[in-house]
Parts: sequence; C-alpha cells; structure tokens
Amino acid sequence: MGRTLDVTVLTSSDSLRVPFDNLDGDAKIELASRLMQAIVSGGEFSENSGMGTPMPGIFLGGFLSLAGLFCLGFLQTSTVVGSRNQGTLSVKVFRWLILNKRESSIELSDFRTVKHVPFSIESYSGISATSNSVFVESKTGETMHLASGPMFTEESTESVKRIVGGWVRAANRLAKKR
Repeated sequence: MGRTLDVTVLTSSDSLRVPFDNLDGDAKIELASRLMQAIVSGGEFSENSGMGTPMPGIFLGGFLSLAGLFCLGFLQTSTVVGSRNQGTLSVKVFRWLILNKRESSIELSDFRTVKHVPFSIESYSGISATSNSVFVESKTGETMHLASGPMFTEESTESVKRIVGGWVRAANRLAKKR
C-alpha cells in the first residue's frame, strides 16, 4: 500500500492536521515540502487534492442501491411439504422484497405428474443458461407451481420429480391399505 503518514502544520499557537486522507505517503511528503516552501517564501498556499464534488459517487451509489433492490425482488423461499398422514402436497412460496406469501396444496391421490418448462437466457457474450419452472399437475389438469418463476436446474428438477414421485407412491400405497 506504500508509505502512509499524517501531515500536520504546527503554528505558534496550534497544530492543524491536513485532512488529505486519500493521499499516500509520497504525495503527503510532496504536499508538506510545498507547504514549507510557501511558508519560507512568505507566499500563499492552497491545495485541493481529492476534494471534488461527490455527485458521481452519489449517482453510482444510488444506481447500485436500485440494482440491489431489483435483485432482491427475485429472491424467494419455496417450501414443499408432502404429508402422508394428511395425504397432501403443500407449497409455500415467500418472495423477500415483495413480502407476499403464496400457499397452495394438492391431494396426493389427485396427483398426476411433476412437469417443468425450460426457460433459456442467452447473454450478449454468447453464454446461455437454462432454468426450469417446475409445477405439479393434478388429474383434473390444475397446476401448482413450486416457485415463482424459473429457478430449478436440470439436476434439481430431476431431484424434485424423484422426491415428489416417492411421496405420491407412498401415499397411494397407504391409501390402498386403508
């Protein structure tokens, strides 16, 4: 990081710290030598290093804050609960920034299949990414989405299909025994 040091001006009655925190040690040594030359020659001295208008920083900070809020709008928590005792599959989706909760359930005996719809995004650099929107379909054709929008990879989609399929098979075995 280079040398760092403070520049302090000593007068007959006071000592004043020169507040150029953004200068490194070498720049502060040069500042101190110019200040000494001004004192010795009896001339005037002024310095304006790093004390510009903060507007670009304010605009950048505001833009990044808005971008962060935009990203928070996509964060969500999905909870999928399969209950053999109740014979239901329940989904709770909570969106963080929007602060709404969507709850729905389906009878396991009414379950038909788990389906997915792929959603592909191609960036300007030519890199593409695929995400799946996963939902449960009942025998009557009703659907229950497991998340708000596409958020499942191919691997997690297959995992969800395997887990939910296991719940349904187990529930149907219990229903047949009763």
